[in-house]
Order: sequence, then C-alpha cells, then structure tokens
Amino acid sequence: GQIGHTVDVMGINSYYGWYGTMDSRFNIYDERNGEMRIADISELFPTIDKVLSETPADMPILFTEFGGDSIPGFICNECALWSENYHAQVVEKYIAAMREHPQVAGGFVFAFTF
Repeated sequence: GQIGHTVDVMGINSYYGWYGTMDSRFNIYDERNGEMRIADISELFPTIDKVLSETPADMPILFTEFGGDSIPGFICNECALWSENYHAQVVEKYIAAMREHPQVAGGFVFAFTF
C-alpha cells in the first residue's frame, strides 16, 4: 500500500545538491566539465512529483529536513562546497522549488545555524 493514504501530513528529508557533491570537498570547479560549481537540486523534482502522485491532493507536504551544511565563516565568491555561499544557494533553490508546489506547506532547513 501507499503510506500517503494513512497519515495526515507527509514529511520528506532531502539533501539534493549536497551529498552527491561531497567527494570533491573544497574543489570549486566541476571536474567533469571544468565549470564553476552551482547547486544542482534537479533530482528533487522527480521526488516531489512521486510524493504528490502517491498522496491525496489535500494532504500537506513538509520538507522536514533539507539542505546541507557549511563551515561557519567560510565565504567564497566561487561557491565552493562547504562555503556559506554554496549552503545558501542550496537553501534558496529548495525554497523556490517549494513555492512552485502549492501542496508543499513548508520546510525545516538542516544545519541552518549552530
């Protein structure tokens, strides 16, 4: 069965744009194409679509945890992984994605502060 029909609220923990890039640590360039790194959360959209297809249309969905982490005070114009800039970019993109889906009622940023 689908759990979406047995609960009142659906929660999603999601870290797209973060854990898939951790192997390159402080590298600010994408080694595959030599371009500057930007947060990529494109894998989030199929996840949202799947959850929406398996839950009633009136059920609120929350991102109960999303984002990544950063080293406090590490600011880098190039958006290096672990920088506050990259962390902020991931969070901004998630919020924009949530706003595109009216059924998403809100979210909780992981590691927003220490």
